[in-house]
Amino acid sequence: MITDILAVEIPDYPNPTSHPHPWLQLSKSTSLGSIISALLPHILIFAGLAMLIMIVYGGFQLMISGGDSEGIREGKAKITWGVIGFLIVFSSYFIVQLVGTIFKVKIF
Repeated sequence: MITDILAVEIPDYPNPTSHPHPWLQLSKSTSLGSIISALLPHILIFAGLAMLIMIVYGGFQLMISGGDSEGIREGKAKITWGVIGFLIVFSSYFIVQLVGTIFKVKIF
């Protein structure tokens, strides 16, 4: 009776090395397409963060310019280039999706 109380069933968890994180699967296939497919979501996240930083930095520069026309121009330029870079990266994502759909290739 005591052994029934102390008997604990340990669940069978899968081997963590058999299910690696998707971007760590580069070791399985080293073709250029697989590398780009694995890195593209991370590049998009980085691009979004870079745009946010550029917009905040440009806005901060606008605030501290104190009406100086050169400071205002630099702040506006930083915001503009941040948004343009963001649009280029995310439009490239949609172009990649379009190419994948046209050629019936699973890219992601």
